[in-house]
Amino acid sequence: MLGWAALCVVATDGRSSLASKLYECLASGKPVVVVAPEGPATRLVTELRAGTVAEPDDAAGIEAAMLGALAMASRGFEGVSSDVLEPYDRRRQAERWSGLLSSVIRAARA
Repeated sequence: MLGWAALCVVATDGRSSLASKLYECLASGKPVVVVAPEGPATRLVTELRAGTVAEPDDAAGIEAAMLGALAMASRGFEGVSSDVLEPYDRRRQAERWSGLLSSVIRAARA
């Protein structure tokens, strides 16, 4: 992945397209193309200005998104800062889930 100029995540379900692969792509520091319906993945990449997005059934939009990501890469895209990505780290996610589950278990026992 690190040898490529830009990366691409394709999903047909906008609600569930926020896959771990997207976080790996963001962590790479490369521009990311997300081909998915409007949803968490497209919003995240747009909000972070980490790449481009396109709808799965829009061939011209996909082409424009791909070319846009390659243009970002050629302009020296430096990626998203690590402090912005830290909350998405798998360890941080696991810690939050663990804390949530522990509090639910404590509440159920009380």
